[in-house]
Amino acid sequence: MEFQFKKLVTSIVPAIFFIAACNLPILGGELSIDQMKTVMWDMMKADELNNLQSTNDTGFAGKKMNFAYYEQVFKLHNISREQFYRSLKYYESHPPQMKILIDSLDLYAARERNKIYQPGVRYGPGFGGTASPPN
Repeated sequence: MEFQFKKLVTSIVPAIFFIAACNLPILGGELSIDQMKTVMWDMMKADELNNLQSTNDTGFAGKKMNFAYYEQVFKLHNISREQFYRSLKYYESHPPQMKILIDSLDLYAARERNKIYQPGVRYGPGFGGTASPPN
């Protein structure tokens, strides 16, 4: 009985610490993996919006608008530009955590895409969103 308890404790406790560590901010004030994941997802959407607008409008100031979109993302998440880039630099210099972040972002993106294709989901103004339905 004691052996089974030790085995259970030695397998569950590290898992709990790992899960908790994924959600806690890093000591230097960097964003946690969960925070960084949602910020990066919104920044990717801002990039895509910028790309779509620049292909449809030859007079579009793409680079200037891209920075404006990024500032909106930072404001939405209540973070500063410096905090985001400091966090990005941290994750880039820590490959194991960067892998966890990218894997987490990939899963998050898949869940978000699946929401779009659910039956009964409506798009456009007045339906909780402004996106057009996918073709």
